Amino acid sequence: MESAGRTALRAAIQANYESCLSCHACRTQCPVHVATGLLAPLGLLRMAALGMGERLKQASELWYCLQCRRCTLACPSEVAPSTLIRRMREQGQWAGGEGEVAFKQLQRDHQRVRWHLANALLWGQDGQRVVDDWSGWAGRPIAVDDDVWELGDAREAEEGLAACMTCGSCTTVCPIAHERAVFDPVRLFRWVNLGGERQVLGSPSLWLCLGCGQCTSHCTQRVDGQRLIEGLRQRSVALGVVPSDMRERFTELDRGVLRGYVREVQGLLGRLALQELKNQ
Repeated sequence: MESAGRTALRAAIQANYESCLSCHACRTQCPVHVATGLLAPLGLLRMAALGMGERLKQASELWYCLQCRRCTLACPSEVAPSTLIRRMREQGQWAGGEGEVAFKQLQRDHQRVRWHLANALLWGQDGQRVVDDWSGWAGRPIAVDDDVWELGDAREAEEGLAACMTCGSCTTVCPIAHERAVFDPVRLFRWVNLGGERQVLGSPSLWLCLGCGQCTSHCTQRVDGQRLIEGLRQRSVALGVVPSDMRERFTELDRGVLRGYVREVQGLLGRLALQELKNQ
């Protein structure tokens, strides 16, 4: 069996760590670091390069990461800390079993809270109340509106959307597509293709996209999903469908939601560690 140190080094090589310039661009672009100061992608790269596999596998920071790939996209040397984190999660202390199931549930809860935040802002309500009651809003269900499937006829759309085959590849690779009613890229694209653009412009889901570009890079039809979503956001503001300061308000309050998510992850990791001690 491969040692933890060798596993970490192999993951670092896959992340192209040897090209790292230590410029800290990854840190400045990481939303978790900006919101909490608790995730330093460069630090994880260094640990892996030094063979600190056991320490890395137990690092809480691995589970804070949103896989938004902003660290990777910001790197001038094409180093991919997000790849390292993904690989180490697969080998991490809590990979597999009940721990991973619980973590995935937290991810779903996080996006549900973000949806409720966006929805509150769309209706001119106080988004801070969502931030302040993270667990309460995480438990609130979101109804799926299926009426959109009967809208209009398919039509040409920007960014090559007319070529979309609704194969679902974008949804498969999307790091936040845990619950269809909350966020599903292919569903948003189909809405637009079926003439339901107005519904999309007023949807809270539109504001959840992390801009990771995975939908774009994995689309066999070369639909630029990331650019399409950004264009729809801009149009929703221009047409007055959402408040003019929607982006700024959501970004600011979303950091509070992210801090709540990190606290939930910390609590989960603490419970898992305690359970492990009891089982010994």
